Parts: sequence; C-alpha cells; structure tokens
Amino acid sequence: MSLNFKTTRVLFLSHLSMDWRIKALLQLSFSFIPKGEPLNYLIQRYVVGSLPVSDTDFVASVSYAKKHIDALQRHSHLSLGRSAFYEFGTGWDMVIPLAFYACGVENQILVEIRNLIRVPLVNVTIEKYQKWPQTWLSRVYPSPT
Repeated sequence: MSLNFKTTRVLFLSHLSMDWRIKALLQLSFSFIPKGEPLNYLIQRYVVGSLPVSDTDFVASVSYAKKHIDALQRHSHLSLGRSAFYEFGTGWDMVIPLAFYACGVENQILVEIRNLIRVPLVNVTIEKYQKWPQTWLSRVYPSPT
C-alpha cells in the first residue's frame, strides 16, 4: 500500500473501517515513543475524530455493557449491588464503568496501567447518559444545574 493524501485521509478519517493491522501498528508505535499516550489522544481526538465517541459508538458500548449485566443476572445469584466488577483498562471516557454503575453495580475495581482518563471526555459521557432514554438504567445521572 502506498501512502498518498487520499490513502492517508482514508486511514485517519475512517476510524471505524480502519484495517486492524494498521491500527495495531500505530498503537504499538505510540507505546514505544516518548509521550506516546498524549500523542495517541491528540490524533484520536483531532485527526481521526473518534474522541469523544459518537452517539453510535456510545450506544454500542452501553449495549455491550448491558449484555454483560444480563449474562451475570442469568448465571449468578448475587444482586448487582453485591457483585464486584473488575475492569482492566477503562479507556479515555469510562463509558463501560459508568454503564455498569448506571445499571446498579455498587463495587468496581478499575485498573489502569497508563493514566488515559480525560475528564472532559468523562463529562461528555455523563452528558450522554443524562440524555439516555433507556428504562433499564437503575440510576439517573442528575442533569447539571
């Protein structure tokens, strides 16, 4: 594959259809260079446009979390309030841990090797939950006053 303006634009602006090998190579590169995490963030936010997550990606992530909740409730006698969830790598915006919390999970152990969480992105996530119409969320994120 030769890189020219057109292929570069497709690689960076079509993040959902990006070839996983290219994405893996980029992620590997970011992990080896100094200040790779901030550079990765800047590229995802301002070049690719994948941050903050789109409404479509948000709904997909929340639906994925809900599938985990449903599976746990089918196969466990513990209530969500008594269960402990372990999340390794919460990402930039904490969509999944906040989904679990919204569903009634009281105890979560969140582990990050690198400090990736960005408060502005977490705030965008909370705003999306405030607009979320689903009735299965047991907690409502209060609207900002």
